[in-house]
Formats: sequence, structure tokens, C-alpha cells
Amino acid sequence: TCSAAISLATRILNTIDLKDSESVQAAHELVSSFFGCHPTPAKDQYKLQHEVYAFGHCHIDTAWLWPYRETRRKVIRSWSSQLQLMNTNSILWKFVASQSLHWEWLQEDAPDLFNACLQRVKEGRFVPIGGSYVEFDANIPSGESMIRQ
Repeated sequence: TCSAAISLATRILNTIDLKDSESVQAAHELVSSFFGCHPTPAKDQYKLQHEVYAFGHCHIDTAWLWPYRETRRKVIRSWSSQLQLMNTNSILWKFVASQSLHWEWLQEDAPDLFNACLQRVKEGRFVPIGGSYVEFDANIPSGESMIRQ
């Protein structure tokens, strides 16, 4: 069932420690038991061969049920929190920011924070993504509605 798959995915994420290849084997065993297959690969097969990243992201509705000035404050609070996480989590924490407008607001409202974010951009840890000025509602059922945003 769908809920069993979601539960399994959560257990896998909670099992894997990227610094411990044995945890990858334990996660593999979880998957094998779920799908009813029990291969016995060589232990060295679980050596980590890839770098795995989980990127933080906060969706901030630019024009939600509050005034723009609150959204501008929310950008400052959210992004400063991301910088704090980067400071405490060494090289592990990465964050993606997806709305160009929020970069503009940050530069206007908190230039020091903007410059700190730019430094993290240069390090590849604060990553601008997306191609829209503000995020559109991708759940709207029409392509026309997307291009109008």
C-alpha cells in the first residue's frame, strides 16, 4: 500500500548514515524485505560511491494572506536561519532559493544578509534555482495559467 511505502521510505531515511557504509546495507535489507527478495551481495558492494545531498528549501508564498511587508520579513528570517544552519552543520547543509523577487527584497531590506548569502552562493551551499520571478502554483490544471503568472 501507499502508506506502507511511505513508512518504509521514512525508515530508510532514518537508517542511512552517510558516514557509515553498514547503514546503507541495513537500508538495502529493509528494501529487500519489503519487496520480498533477499539477495546477499558482497559486503564491499555497500561502499558509498556517490555523494548524496538533501537540499533545504522553504516555499514562501509572496502574496498569501498577509501583507507584502510580512513576506519580506519572512524572507529575512528564513534565510538567516539557513545561514545559521550552515554555520552549525559544516559542509553538510545546502539550501535552494527559488524566487528572484526574494533576492531583490533581501538586497533592499538586509544588505549584510544578502552579502552573506552571496558568499554561500560562491561556496555552492546557498543555491539559486528556478526560472520564475515568483513561484507559481504548479497544481493549477492549465498550462495557460502557469504562463500568465
